[in-house]
Amino acid sequence: MPKKYRPCMRCGKRLRSIAAAENWNVFVEGGRLIGLVCPGCQTPAENAEAVIHEATLHYGLDKYGRFVARAKGSTE
Repeated sequence: MPKKYRPCMRCGKRLRSIAAAENWNVFVEGGRLIGLVCPGCQTPAENAEAVIHEATLHYGLDKYGRFVARAKGSTE
């Protein structure tokens, strides 16, 4: 049985695979995933912000499993 992923929080379209997630935006609060937005529902401003963040931030998980971002090139 295929794994079910979260749907877009705006239109309800479901993410079909992790490979297809590349252009989806992730919304996080307090290190926890609160929603996904599919490419078709993203505004131009959200898309631009995502491109800038991808170029300047490194994303990962902390020891508690929360999403964290740090500046690329930082040693922390």
